[in-house]
Amino acid sequence: MLYLPYGHWKIKIETMSNTNLKVTNYVDQYRKNGVLFPFRVLSLQETAVFRNEFELIEQAFGGQLPYAGNMHLSLDWAYDLVMHPAILDYIAPIFGNQIGVLGSLMLTKYPKTNNYVSWHQDGVNSKWDEEHSLTVWLALSNSNIQNGCMQVISRSHKTAKQGHVYFTDDDNMLRNSHKITLDIDESKVLNLELLAGEISVHHNNIIHGSGVNNSNTKRMGFAIRYINPNYANSNVQVVIARGVKNYPYTKTVARPVAFQHKNNPVIYKEFLEKNLIQK
Repeated sequence: MLYLPYGHWKIKIETMSNTNLKVTNYVDQYRKNGVLFPFRVLSLQETAVFRNEFELIEQAFGGQLPYAGNMHLSLDWAYDLVMHPAILDYIAPIFGNQIGVLGSLMLTKYPKTNNYVSWHQDGVNSKWDEEHSLTVWLALSNSNIQNGCMQVISRSHKTAKQGHVYFTDDDNMLRNSHKITLDIDESKVLNLELLAGEISVHHNNIIHGSGVNNSNTKRMGFAIRYINPNYANSNVQVVIARGVKNYPYTKTVARPVAFQHKNNPVIYKEFLEKNLIQK
């Protein structure tokens, strides 16, 4: 049991421990399939706290913000989320105890909208070491096939990087608007349906995407990019989550100072526009 201090909150959560997992089998399944899910890391109470924080950001932008990147670099609550011990406990069997954070991204699909994510591989643009980097996708709301959950082609991480084409489509949630040229066998699609507070873990090279939100509910997903810092590109900003704190070729990031005017949408938006990556 863990009590997580968060501002004026003190949240009681059930921590997930890999002592209850058959670690060898867990890692083998990841290596084999390129994806693992679902794992609960947040209680419903804790999920609501983080969701409410993002909804303050939505309010600052008039009620909707489909894409928000690098949140952990400027927002204390997002930093706390990428450093969450229950999430790191699922990364440790794969990376060991050298864990760094390279990025964070909120992708929100609003009801009855046309936003989607085209089939792609993260490794095409990231240039991260494929075997020492991965993504955790955290559901802050229920994520299912009706509201556009993430989909993967299981075991596709074993193939080489595929050709991608770049195009313009405002509905595509990828900032670079690219898609894989390979024909996708729809019979091999795996729907990563998650309940709020659960995560999936996927390999940097797995083929994945997601459809539109045909439901009446909002789908909120928080993606976190993890890497073994020994394999990070030089001069990138890395939050050291576990292990040695100083790496000679990376820019180590500290926890941001809490922003004090979140309830003032005008002031908060000015701050966010300077610090968040938007599509």
